[in-house]
Amino acid sequence: MKCLEDIQMPLHGTEWDHGAVPLSSTTNISVKSLLRPITDCKVQAIVISANSKLDHSAGLAKAVFKAAGRSAWGGLFRQTKGNVQKPGTVLFTSGGALRDITVIIHIVTPIWGRYKNRAGKLECLHILHTAICDCLKRCIDKSLTSFALAAIGTGYCGIPARLCALVYASALLEIDEYCRLRNIANLQIYLVDISEINLTTISNNYNSAFSSGSNKVIDQIINEVENDLGITSHTIREGLQVKTYKGDISEFIEGSILCAVNKNLDPVGKDEENIANKAGADYKQKLMDLHQTIKYKGGQVAETIAGDLSTHRILHCIIPSKKKWPFGREGHYREKLIACYRNAFQLASEQGNTVVGLSVLGIESAYIGMDVCCSALMDALRIRSDEGTSLKQIHIVCREDYVLSHICTLLNNLKI
Repeated sequence: MKCLEDIQMPLHGTEWDHGAVPLSSTTNISVKSLLRPITDCKVQAIVISANSKLDHSAGLAKAVFKAAGRSAWGGLFRQTKGNVQKPGTVLFTSGGALRDITVIIHIVTPIWGRYKNRAGKLECLHILHTAICDCLKRCIDKSLTSFALAAIGTGYCGIPARLCALVYASALLEIDEYCRLRNIANLQIYLVDISEINLTTISNNYNSAFSSGSNKVIDQIINEVENDLGITSHTIREGLQVKTYKGDISEFIEGSILCAVNKNLDPVGKDEENIANKAGADYKQKLMDLHQTIKYKGGQVAETIAGDLSTHRILHCIIPSKKKWPFGREGHYREKLIACYRNAFQLASEQGNTVVGLSVLGIESAYIGMDVCCSALMDALRIRSDEGTSLKQIHIVCREDYVLSHICTLLNNLKI
């Protein structure tokens, strides 16, 4: 079987591509959409989706498998040795019986449904983006100049076609810059599908995204994912956004997270218990060490490692005991909550974090009332806005719909 390193790349004419529709392009790369089976394309390389077993048992991969013949796949299994491949893996085989195609590129595509929250969905799309860029760059370095890309991930893997188009746009903008720096021109790229509806969706979304530039494409991807998940964004001041959504704070991965504990550093609610259980033994030992060396009071913040969690750090906000604040003195408790938020935001900012995640501190443990706990958070956001901070985003993650709804109402009415 031919390897990518020793394949001699013939040039293909473009007479075969009648019906191709030009899309947003640059002087370095020409991009077109084409309603046609990818196996009919006369290009040097085709890019298709593969599952983790690389068995090509269904969909487009199965069609390519049948058309290319078994001779095209022997090297694939020699490369993997039958092992399951992780998402984002890129593998190359010859075109086999597809005489007009020199190389078949297989991308092990992440399955959309397995990525449950905002961070997970963005990770899924980032894996796809990186894999597309990786395979195209490696091919360009070997003098390949014409490619056909299937709607990678939109079938069995479940990635929405419009998001696939945005990933194409972000990847091809990166490829355009890669070519510009190397004085490479005349790259031919076809976005191919046999579904007219699918192809129209991809073409329209690709065109608008590619024309907007790389930074805006990333913002557009984030906005689309957040809209799908019902995430609401609130601009507190220029440069600071608060995002609210339903979820589990222990799954937050983008920055540090705030965690409510008592003065003994014990978790005080379900969210905090989830964090403690998932963070593991090293995390719990660190908490024990802190408790033995430092006596904490309400309103202070203790910082620890994240343990087995994917977040950066855990900022433990010491929630004062309700017993100290009898009925009628909720204002004192509220002041301690505000101090927790302020100290945690300041510490995260000093660490260089631009993003923090939190659930509403005190709701489960304080028995002080949702209104007091939520209004304390609003005042903390208002104060941080006045003082200024390096934080760019604060994510409020709630398990309960009624808490989320109340927070959104307060944020909509928040006046700085």
